[in-house]
Amino acid sequence: MGTILLEAFEPELENFNDDVRDLVVKVLTAASDHNASSDLFHKGSIIDHTKLTYRILTSMFEEHSEYKGKSRFAEGVYAACILHDLDKYDENNAYKPHHPLLMADRIRKISPTAFAKTVANMVERHEGPFFNKWTLEDGTNVEATAPVSKGDRLLAYANALANISKRYT
Repeated sequence: MGTILLEAFEPELENFNDDVRDLVVKVLTAASDHNASSDLFHKGSIIDHTKLTYRILTSMFEEHSEYKGKSRFAEGVYAACILHDLDKYDENNAYKPHHPLLMADRIRKISPTAFAKTVANMVERHEGPFFNKWTLEDGTNVEATAPVSKGDRLLAYANALANISKRYT
């Protein structure tokens, strides 16, 4: 499981310190590769969308001197970026609207550290204040917390920009 995802994000993983890389690799390995292929909501694949979101974050960080360089804060946002859409589809390619909550729970189960919790929170809030309430097939209403932290907002805005982009190259 997750071998396609690991290979796809190898260049980005090289930018992380060892502990962050280990967390992201554990989550990628636990994720199913079916989430790497087509994406009903984005042009291209989830990998294409995630790489564009990553590039948008890089541009945002370059614009603000407080984020330049390799900081723990930036690593957390980048880690959340790579992981944010990995539970978007089930094995039958059915869309799971509450995927932010599912992936955040997966991250918290894989690692109980404060850093992993911060990454999970960003993943949970990546839809921003735009799409954070869902009704599941069984009629249950679920809601993710709207972005609270600076990292939450950066990921939500980069994701929103990638969502409306027509270009993944």
